[in-house]
Amino acid sequence: MKQIFIIGGMGSGKSTVRKTLEQQGVPAIDLDALGHEALACDSVKLQLKRAFGTSIFDACGCVNRAALAAIAFANSHNTCTLNAICMPQIEQLYACELHELQEQHQPYVAVECSTFTTRNEPLAKNADVLIAVLASLEARMQRLQQAGWSERDIRARIAQQISDDQRKQQADVVFYNDGTPGKLAEQTVQWWRSYTRCTCANGNGVATNGNVSSRKSEANAATSEAQATVHCSNAFPSGTHQTPRSTCSHPFPGGKHQTPSGKR
Repeated sequence: MKQIFIIGGMGSGKSTVRKTLEQQGVPAIDLDALGHEALACDSVKLQLKRAFGTSIFDACGCVNRAALAAIAFANSHNTCTLNAICMPQIEQLYACELHELQEQHQPYVAVECSTFTTRNEPLAKNADVLIAVLASLEARMQRLQQAGWSERDIRARIAQQISDDQRKQQADVVFYNDGTPGKLAEQTVQWWRSYTRCTCANGNGVATNGNVSSRKSEANAATSEAQATVHCSNAFPSGTHQTPRSTCSHPFPGGKHQTPSGKR
């Protein structure tokens, strides 16, 4: 099963890409949602209490995500602590989800990952395709503020994330999203149709984990075909392109589905 990872900063449009692929029949896993599940685990809550105190819990003993975020994203040390506590549980939940899809003989899965740092990390190391969704800071700020985020909260979280340049350097495919959700969805569908044609031609979509040359050639062929269509139709002026990969690291950036009220 091919794992298609979707990465990007807050407000970049990762969810639009994931939902568009779901509409194309691709099962999806949202790692932010798994992160919320992890916060309900007793062992995780105990570690969070020891690390950040009781102020992050509500009267029912549940984690108040807004209160946790205010502390966890205040500095890189706290963010690393949150990462160390939550990521093992998220990895276990992800493995279970992946196993269920493999049991169903699904050929692809789309994985939205806001916590991405490097392709060497446990969650992303088996990614067959890495799609980076990029947008200008101005566009992202506008989207997030319209969704109810404060500028202070946005900047605090972005400060704990890797940069778009670092994402682009590691990606196989890049979508630029300074336009509308509809344009990004069209861009996604165009790439997906090209990609599936390439993978089917290469042998029914069987995963090629670890085969960098095969993975890159498939992604590159798909983006080249999509670019050619874009050039003819001028439908997606931002297009997609392939860039070389590199490694980098940064602390756990937190989920973008959180809101200032702590509700999804």
